[in-house]
Amino acid sequence: MKVKRQKGIFEIEFDTEKADFEAKLNYNKIGFLADILVEVNEKLLETNQYRQEIKLHGKGLSKACESIITSHYKSFENFGNIDDMHSLNIYQITAKAYEEAFKFFTERKPNEICSIMELIRKSEEKGLDLKDIAIEYIPVKV
Repeated sequence: MKVKRQKGIFEIEFDTEKADFEAKLNYNKIGFLADILVEVNEKLLETNQYRQEIKLHGKGLSKACESIITSHYKSFENFGNIDDMHSLNIYQITAKAYEEAFKFFTERKPNEICSIMELIRKSEEKGLDLKDIAIEYIPVKV
């Protein structure tokens, strides 16, 4: 649905369906990244590397992320099935992939990260469609 909004003397077309979809995608990204952020932040809070002001904000960040994590998880828990797969399975698979990707990219040397990104880019140019790669998982009990 396109809505026209006025800003000053200009009319701006605003696609609300696209905006809603993008907002949901971004919320999903934040939901999965929040788990990782809390873990990293908690480890950093245990060190003397944080200055006092940053420690204070770090604790607030962890609290905000934990709220997002709870809400994000519940939305998957309550969604039900998607193409014969319970949405919690999708949550678990995706959360694990985010965790593995974060670990992969933070434990590698910069040249290795560049190499893997080049490998992915070249593979996609040669016709690799990431949607065609089967993902193994153990179904969660709901």
